[in-house]
Amino acid sequence: MTIAVRFSAASCLGSAGEPLLAPLDVELPVGEALVLAGGGMSGKSAALAMCVGGLTPASGRVEVLGVEPSRLSAGPLNDLRRRIGYVPQRGGLLANLDLRANIALPLRFHLGADARATAAGIERVQALLGIEPLPALLPAEATLLMRQVASIARALVLGPELLLVDEPDSGLDGVAAEEIWRLLWRVQSTTGVTILASAANAAAASPLTARALTLVGRSDMAFRLIPGLA
Repeated sequence: MTIAVRFSAASCLGSAGEPLLAPLDVELPVGEALVLAGGGMSGKSAALAMCVGGLTPASGRVEVLGVEPSRLSAGPLNDLRRRIGYVPQRGGLLANLDLRANIALPLRFHLGADARATAAGIERVQALLGIEPLPALLPAEATLLMRQVASIARALVLGPELLLVDEPDSGLDGVAAEEIWRLLWRVQSTTGVTILASAANAAAASPLTARALTLVGRSDMAFRLIPGLA
């Protein structure tokens, strides 16, 4: 059995030394899906960030597609990221580009694709998702569901081996949230891409997979207002 993602007692810290993720041990085989579940400050986003070298483990190891992202130099890390599709919370679309131009970004950046090739790539990924052609709307003009679908399309346009999806249902109502998880299930079932996703609620992600791991969040975090500030 080939492992796509392996966390071996992996933890990480924030810039001020605060714990972002308690030591995590889990393996995700190639072609399967796993959901990391938990509330705010549970470390879900930090775990995904370590998979693309955005955060460095404070202890333990994170291996992705056979390598440790934290040990790679810029060139090899960029090569690894090309093999991974990443959907951040709320999509991370560029505000000054319409939905179709956002989807085309990886084609232009990694492959130097021209207008004809990018149009073909967009059509191909929309067919994969089984959706109607997305309109040429700026993200601010589109619904949240449309933005999330466009973000997933952008992450899939290069045909990645691994798809990382950070709370794709965040902000969506019950029906739209279920549609997003079912969309990811169709992608995984059709292509066999490995999916590592995060969700606030493991049950909500059940249309994608029954395999979920609930992370224990930080229980010692406190927040207070400073008296006198207006």
